[in-house]
Amino acid sequence: MSNVQTIIEGTKLAIEGAAVAGILTIVKIALDGVMDIGVEFLKAKKDKLVQQLGADKYNQKRQLAVDIYNRVEQEFKGQIGVAEEKLKAFDKYLAEKIPGIDQEDIQHFRESITGDANSKLLESGVVKPADTQKSAQVTTLTQENAALKQKLASIQSTAAVQEVK
Repeated sequence: MSNVQTIIEGTKLAIEGAAVAGILTIVKIALDGVMDIGVEFLKAKKDKLVQQLGADKYNQKRQLAVDIYNRVEQEFKGQIGVAEEKLKAFDKYLAEKIPGIDQEDIQHFRESITGDANSKLLESGVVKPADTQKSAQVTTLTQENAALKQKLASIQSTAAVQEVK
């Protein structure tokens, strides 16, 4: 082989080596990107699973609280003026069933369940909301009463001034 051919062959090998190195670099960059995407996907999947487990745990506790609410309602069925006793019974039973639950969570469950129950009662028509027309009439009458009292006080003060003269 002549020197020229050797140089050409050497150049070809160098070009081929550089091309292979370039291709490998591109492949590495692509794989790094795919791995980053894969890692992010797995993190998101894990976070979603943890969130779902948290939601499932909350739903289990809430269902237990609903069951306890129904139990308390049955215990005090037909009794009037026992709201405080019902509240204490609910708190006690829920604390027994969910050890370590704090008062804030107990109150959250109680208010949430009571709100749902009241909404269902209103929707069913068994209980009707306060009549807004009557409420407006009471407000109007209260305002008229205050105005009349003011006029009476004014008349009385005028009469008192006239008597003094």
